[in-house]
Amino acid sequence: MSKEVWLEIKKMLLCIALMLILELLVFFILGFFDIAVLYGGLLGSLVSFLNFFFLAVTVEMSVKKGKANAQGTMGISYMVRLLFIALAVVFAIKSSYINYVS
Repeated sequence: MSKEVWLEIKKMLLCIALMLILELLVFFILGFFDIAVLYGGLLGSLVSFLNFFFLAVTVEMSVKKGKANAQGTMGISYMVRLLFIALAVVFAIKSSYINYVS
């Protein structure tokens, strides 16, 4: 991966961490904070980061391919990432120890 992509990934990781802290503070201030909120926030942050990471990898791979191959690669990547997010949401809803709202 190129330096520019790694830089963007680091920036995104920092933003995700800051949003997680903000989310946990809001839950705490409103009086709804518990360990399930923490687990939900961590799961959401992890899924968000992995989605962005795989998007960056796919875009960089697609740029190196021709237009027809790039469209196919991006389409498959989109479907796989969407399925990954859906599985994480279903897992969070089914788990009793994860606050799926967070």
